[in-house]
Amino acid sequence: IVTVGRQLHVYDAASWRLRFAPVTLPNTPQRLLVSPDSRRLLLSFGTSGRVGFADSLQLYDVANGKALRGHIELPGPLLALKFAADARRILAVGPGHHETTVLSSPALAVIGSYPNDPYQPVVDADFDANGRDVLLVTRAGDPRLGTDEFLIWDPKADRIRSRHPTGRARPYGIVALPHGAFVAAESHHMVYDGVDLRNILRQDVTSDSAVGVIAASRDGHLVAVASQHAVQLYTADGALIGNPLPVDAPPTDGIAEIAFSDDGQALLARTIWRWQFWPIKAERRPAGQLDTLIARLSVDSEHPQRLIMPSVSERASLRRNDPGAWPALEPRPVPPMAGYGSIDQSPIPNRSANTPAWLMDMTPVYTVGPESVRNSNGTIRPFLRPYPAGVQRFSGIEYDLRGMSEVGQAGFGGGAKCLQMPDGLLVTAVHALLVPVVRTPEAGPITLAEMILHYRDGGSARVPIRTTLEVQGYGANDSAVRQVFSPKLPRSVGFQAEVLAAPRLANPEPKRPVRCVDLRTTGYPMLVLGLTLEPLAPPAPVVISGRNSR
Repeated sequence: IVTVGRQLHVYDAASWRLRFAPVTLPNTPQRLLVSPDSRRLLLSFGTSGRVGFADSLQLYDVANGKALRGHIELPGPLLALKFAADARRILAVGPGHHETTVLSSPALAVIGSYPNDPYQPVVDADFDANGRDVLLVTRAGDPRLGTDEFLIWDPKADRIRSRHPTGRARPYGIVALPHGAFVAAESHHMVYDGVDLRNILRQDVTSDSAVGVIAASRDGHLVAVASQHAVQLYTADGALIGNPLPVDAPPTDGIAEIAFSDDGQALLARTIWRWQFWPIKAERRPAGQLDTLIARLSVDSEHPQRLIMPSVSERASLRRNDPGAWPALEPRPVPPMAGYGSIDQSPIPNRSANTPAWLMDMTPVYTVGPESVRNSNGTIRPFLRPYPAGVQRFSGIEYDLRGMSEVGQAGFGGGAKCLQMPDGLLVTAVHALLVPVVRTPEAGPITLAEMILHYRDGGSARVPIRTTLEVQGYGANDSAVRQVFSPKLPRSVGFQAEVLAAPRLANPEPKRPVRCVDLRTTGYPMLVLGLTLEPLAPPAPVVISGRNSR
């Protein structure tokens, strides 16, 4: 099951053929979650709700792609979405300033809500093995104002069944097991056996260890916990299994998701840039055979001046166990390029042939392309992923996303650059897709940038871009800001998800043709992903005496 832009594609895994024609969705989805019985699909769309950014949840039938009656909007951005094992309940972990909600499926009716304490909000949750209670982990931003805890909550009765402090572990993730739970934390992990919460040894304590990615096998016998570049396996009672499984990824990359195969014999990890697969089935060969293989690899078993050749039987045994050559990597096709980023000369792909003219072509002002990876030092975002690329639809407006432009640093708008408008198009407003940056949280309007409209008759107009009105100030007063999309990022970026602002910047004089548009900051850098024009609608025809007249 794949989403491509605002289309839903469902393939048969054996033949790789579409089960039915692609289904057009209302917008580009943020999250995709399949029920354990594979009958229902839950999609999350970003939207501006009554109290700020919201996740709009919609259920679909996997058999035909049709929308089901289940639909609800929850304050967002959500930290997690999970189905119960019987697919009859859905758990939505909300942001720190809202709540964790349990929904019925498929109706998406609210069964219960757990309000967050802003000083120790819920950072992760899971249904217990029975699917009745919810296992919660809370974490205090400041230890002086809150407590880190593991809680068992009954959503139907709305009561806490038990409460367990986690000490200085600093928990960030939880997964339910048949007889308890596994709690992932920064200093040490913990196992809940149904009565007590006990600490266990962890082997992968590194500076990048707390990314908050955890998974359990279907039978609950294995648990996988990811650091930024490795995955450690545990038994259900907390015993270590082998050494961490590494991912050969650059420092700017990191593991975003992990999952076991249904039979628990394989593990799959997705980083922002790649996939990693490990076979983890139990070793069934006799211990004597393994000892022989290990002995041949020992540096102490060979004389430094003598090479011991394997015997005929040893050579035959080694060849029988040889898995063969590494599979050849198929080269990725190189799409036609429209240009190159001004910072790193990274490729900018061509626009799709049917892209409308009012989705502005930002090729001349992109600073980096969609496949560029940079060091995070001195940049707003080191890469475009996991934001989608190409023509995307957010909250009813389409944008052409093929790179990023950093305004106010080395990007467009820092000088006298001007992005050309299509000829013959009168513009009512410009819809911008932005990530603002502020030095400190702002609870009121502060002008971060200006959009400058240069008219063809030589005049110009300035439209301000202000915190709490057009873009976020991050000071808990952004409910009026139009926010449209939040990607799923690893927990290493913190518990507050990044959200795109999409202000509608009105043209003060829509009947004057615009030659080009410029964005200039007031000393605050800003990331621009897309600009879309809102054409001036022609006047509606007036019917007089049965004839059309304008």
